[in-house]
Amino acid sequence: MFTPNGDKKNDYFGVLFSGFCYVEFTIYDNTGNVVYPMKSSGENPKTSSSATSTSTTSSLGYAPNFKRDEGGNFLGGPNETGPDGYPDFKPWDGKPDGSDELGTAPYYIWTLKAWNKESCTGEEFDAVVREGAFIILK
Repeated sequence: MFTPNGDKKNDYFGVLFSGFCYVEFTIYDNTGNVVYPMKSSGENPKTSSSATSTSTTSSLGYAPNFKRDEGGNFLGGPNETGPDGYPDFKPWDGKPDGSDELGTAPYYIWTLKAWNKESCTGEEFDAVVREGAFIILK
């Protein structure tokens, strides 16, 4: 459930993942417009000129996950930062990119493309791809 109403419960939308060196998380409105693009730092290993470059990984070798509070709710917003070293890596607050108002689309589609550590350092470039749809409850 996604209810960005400021009560600090389910105010942000994100997905949980682990063990990946590079992540692309994108949210689209019902007409296919990108409303929230999010990438971990580094280069996409599929398009990088050097697949063995360490620039595609964090200092631990893995992309961070979104921060959550003790109750499991995603943390985000202008006063929060993402995980250490990734200050802009935050879940979506329901406001289309560049807007101060909540989105009005009847539904949204999310995609997650993630490359495991071997994909970032070896010759294999297959990404794990997951997608889904959700609505904003107001």
